Amino acid sequence: ILCLTYNAIYLFEVSVVLFLEMVDRKRAMRSLSNLGNLYHSCGDYDKAVDSHQRSLALASALGLADAERQGLQDLATTFDSMGHYAETIRCYEQGQRLAQEKSDQEEQVGLLHNLGLAYYHLSDYETAIGHQGQSIDIAMASGDRTGILQAMIALGNSRLALCEVDGALDDLKEGLCLARELGDCRQEGNALGSLGLIYDELGEYQTVLDYFRQSLNIAQEIGHLQGEARTYGNIGNIFYYIGDYNAAIQHHTKHLKIARETGNRQGEAQAIGNLGVAYDALGEHRKAIDYYCQSLV
Repeated sequence: ILCLTYNAIYLFEVSVVLFLEMVDRKRAMRSLSNLGNLYHSCGDYDKAVDSHQRSLALASALGLADAERQGLQDLATTFDSMGHYAETIRCYEQGQRLAQEKSDQEEQVGLLHNLGLAYYHLSDYETAIGHQGQSIDIAMASGDRTGILQAMIALGNSRLALCEVDGALDDLKEGLCLARELGDCRQEGNALGSLGLIYDELGEYQTVLDYFRQSLNIAQEIGHLQGEARTYGNIGNIFYYIGDYNAAIQHHTKHLKIARETGNRQGEAQAIGNLGVAYDALGEHRKAIDYYCQSLV
């Protein structure tokens, strides 16, 4: 697969040169867009940004509004993957203005939701709540239940971050019901996981475990490895809090295994650190030291 990807990258790079030599800017724009997506899939985000910016410049010069909006979306997604949320926001805001000019409500719903997520990552939860609220309002007006669902869960997460427990519970329970009505398993799992975090804040650990286990089952059923790994970690933390260190170690070990298999370095570091703490609490200090040393690498 990797070999095919690099072959595709080479072909698109050649096509860009040829189309520009032929002064066929529209086809060059498309090739640059595809090239950016391929670089993104390979994790080469700097080259992805360069390709998407060049594609976007051509779309703007040619007056192709749809291509320009798509270019902004692709660029925002790449910046988001890089953790460059200020640049992500700038792209989404430009896209939002274009969507408003076109009166495309569905696109506005998605862009406002994405803006909310970007502000959430910047820990600007009040602004995130404002954008998710706008997304819900437009989605309700247009009957976009999927848009309502994704914004409702994001709204609950932002309220939870501000310790607005009652509001977060209402949003997430409403989101959970809607996810089940729509048969959206992934969002159902997200809502269950977030509800678990709320009850964690309340210290109701058995309720937490019930929500996390439901979320884990869904992640396993749909093959969502990132969600599965995250939930193993969350369950491990709860077992640690209630003093069941062996169960905590079992779950953190499963988290670590998936993190390593998927190349998630942040998740791997979290699992290693948690394993060190759990072994320390269990009195197995040599193993704890071993994991603490791994966490320093």
